[in-house]
Amino acid sequence: MVYATPIADQLGAFEEELCIETERIGLRYFFKIRGDAETSQIDASKFRDVQFGSCLVNEEAKRVLEIDNTGGYPCEFEIKTNYPIKVSPLKGTILGHTKQQFVVSWTPTGGYKMKATVHCYASHRVYDFVCKGVGAYPRFILRNNFIDFGVGAIGVEYTRYLQIINRGQLNLTWNVPPLVITDGTNQNGSPAAGQPLQLLSPTNDNTNAGGGDAITAIYRIEPSTGVLRPNEETSVAVVFKPLRAGVIYSSDPIVESKGRHRDVSILFLV
Repeated sequence: MVYATPIADQLGAFEEELCIETERIGLRYFFKIRGDAETSQIDASKFRDVQFGSCLVNEEAKRVLEIDNTGGYPCEFEIKTNYPIKVSPLKGTILGHTKQQFVVSWTPTGGYKMKATVHCYASHRVYDFVCKGVGAYPRFILRNNFIDFGVGAIGVEYTRYLQIINRGQLNLTWNVPPLVITDGTNQNGSPAAGQPLQLLSPTNDNTNAGGGDAITAIYRIEPSTGVLRPNEETSVAVVFKPLRAGVIYSSDPIVESKGRHRDVSILFLV
């Protein structure tokens, strides 16, 4: 068995000739050893800082980091990090003259600035890179969010509009949850004051579960969900259709996004 130990500063192809002599005079055996001396080399310039920028609270953000093994010998690596940063994979081997991608993820839990250092152990060295980011909440406002339909007729649909404006630096995903419509008087056989009439979906009609006549939805929003880019706004139609006479209908729906909400007040007199 022959062992070869290349010198660190003499990389590349090598060839050596060896001679074996026996006890018999003049009897020699010659043979050659050929090989390639390689080492693993990590490109330190690839360990750049990871900039997450502004990220929505409670929404995972991901960035991809790439490490290049410029040497010809496989390189084993291990990454160590601390909360709140996660890296995948944490261990592995980068073959010679190949690259390895890592996914760096962060889920902000509040509106704070984040700075964390990640350590990568490879090629008998430690490579560090810094992760930075800012947790951000949705920022939006409503216009015309107090809607008074005034006095209307039974069975007639009335429409008013409110505006949703995204004041944040991130895309805004908003929606209007289902709500309860209540009446404010007790006339002509209507329910007692303040009693819920029915639980309504903002977009769909409801049907009487007891098998009676179909109950037409008296309130809906069109659309009831959407996405706004930064500084973009949209108009939302609030459609109201009264069912009883002598009743003051009221409702307080909300426009919600990632735990943040704005109130809307609706009044209608029949």
